[in-house]
Amino acid sequence: MHRLCLRRASGLDERVIPLAREARAEGHRFVDRLVDDWQGGENRFDQPGNASGSRGAAPAWSGRAA
Repeated sequence: MHRLCLRRASGLDERVIPLAREARAEGHRFVDRLVDDWQGGENRFDQPGNASGSRGAAPAWSGRAA
């Protein structure tokens, strides 16, 4: 059994770059938009009801906006 460790993210992890590349290759631009919005300060998931995080045990990143 694998243990899963959730952590609040304080920034974008470099592992998001291959994810963005893969999504773009499949015709999806939402990961690029996430990176652009984060880097530009437009969306940092820091408002009430928002959260961003990463999980351990596998390279992954996830976000949630209420």
